[in-house]
Amino acid sequence: MANDLRALFPKLDAQNHRITSQEDPRYNCVAWAARDSSRWWDHLYGYWPDGVPRDPAIEAYVELFQRLGFESCNSPEIEPGFEKVALFGKAGEFTHVARALESGGWTSKLGRLEDIEHDSLDSLADDADDSYGQPLVFLRRAQANRTPSA
Repeated sequence: MANDLRALFPKLDAQNHRITSQEDPRYNCVAWAARDSSRWWDHLYGYWPDGVPRDPAIEAYVELFQRLGFESCNSPEIEPGFEKVALFGKAGEFTHVARALESGGWTSKLGRLEDIEHDSLDSLADDADDSYGQPLVFLRRAQANRTPSA
């Protein structure tokens, strides 16, 4: 692997994650969760939907996913008929988003690095200064009502 993901995410090990793509700087975790691997989504630069505040606050990212048809929910647990995302943050600011897989695992785009499948949200969660922090908000949308990315 081109990058040592364990150096960035100490809870990852050979048993709890799989790399599913090569590095690709064209898109990030937000784009990946929105099912758009053609562009970078970010409140500072890149694509950002009109009308969503360009703010690092977790609430701005909640609003972004609500625009994509998601609603808040209380749990990361898989629910038949719904797709889920988990928004990570630290000190009230957004840091990462992971998308649930039907298998019960998760998929993430790690910045400009690879896409991975990981068995749990905990494998990316950490309180270290350079980490993603913790999953703070869970959202879901009906699979039949999935809107294409903006």
